[in-house]
Amino acid sequence: MVALAIPAYERSTCVQRHEHENKVRAFLLGTMVGDAVGLPFEGMSRSRVAAVLGNKPLGHRLVFGRGMVSDDSEHAMLTVAAWRASRGDPAAFSGRLASELRWWFAALPAGTGMGTAKACARLLLGFGPSRSGIKTAGNGPLMRSGVLGLLCATDAQLVEAVRISTRITHTDPRAECAALALALMVRIAASGAPADHFADACVVAFEESIPEGEPLGCFRAAIESVRRGEDTAAFADKNGCSAGVTGFALHTLPAVLHLWLSHPADLEAGVEHAVRLGGDTDTVAALAGGLIAVGCPARRVPRPWRRGIWDPPAWRRYKSILEHRAVPGMVRWPSQFVRNIWFLLVVLIHGFRRLLPPYGGR
Repeated sequence: MVALAIPAYERSTCVQRHEHENKVRAFLLGTMVGDAVGLPFEGMSRSRVAAVLGNKPLGHRLVFGRGMVSDDSEHAMLTVAAWRASRGDPAAFSGRLASELRWWFAALPAGTGMGTAKACARLLLGFGPSRSGIKTAGNGPLMRSGVLGLLCATDAQLVEAVRISTRITHTDPRAECAALALALMVRIAASGAPADHFADACVVAFEESIPEGEPLGCFRAAIESVRRGEDTAAFADKNGCSAGVTGFALHTLPAVLHLWLSHPADLEAGVEHAVRLGGDTDTVAALAGGLIAVGCPARRVPRPWRRGIWDPPAWRRYKSILEHRAVPGMVRWPSQFVRNIWFLLVVLIHGFRRLLPPYGGR
């Protein structure tokens, strides 16, 4: 595996600790802005996104020029809370993450993937985290695994944490391979290596950590496509996503890998290309945004994108992480429930809006 250049929080010097916290901050901020600007286009085909956006700059358009985050950002922050509360102990992390997900799901989040929803419902019914997962390879584990690449101090710790985080909702091995690949990509992005070395570093990390099979083949194809100078849309076409990137982990993660390697230091370009792919735009843009942001200063996150997010519960969780107050119970149920009802109404309004032109496909 590719070792993370920054030691774990508890073992680091003051300077290293500050650098480590900055990378966690940058990753979460990049995830949030990608999530928020990509959310209004979720489920649109590539042609419909092109018709809606045209040549206009990408920005917030969920409600009155403002944005909100979805489960992509929420799961990343809940994972930080569970990890810090467990102090890296696998058994404690499993229980903490299960508790966070139970409270999160009890607040009735809108737009949750089917696999994640079924698994969280099982957690609410009393199933333990080792028995709650569903045999599916959706994107849920990707929302949680990226930040683990920054939090885990050793290779063994990372593999175990990704396994726990994945299987609590998804038991398909393809989902776990994709989640581990993303965590390794975040490590590489945060390592300080030159951007033109990222592809080679990914090849080494994937070959050492992911068994031969369908997932590794998809990741290799994405890297080879970048080396040929192919754009991400053309690669997505070949990977079965000509209308839009689906919620299948082996459609999403290769697209994110391609976007990151194509735009390693340009968050705006990476996120815009993610959105223009269509399909699961919030997840693809959130993952690409986090990856690109962690390798460059947070100030490169466009100010209008940061300031345009209107989502008090999400900002409260983000602030608590910056202040190192990420502890269990980050989901404050009453306020989160009210927020989720408002979010659902906004999503429904967007759904009705899509009945009107411009169309450009479904």
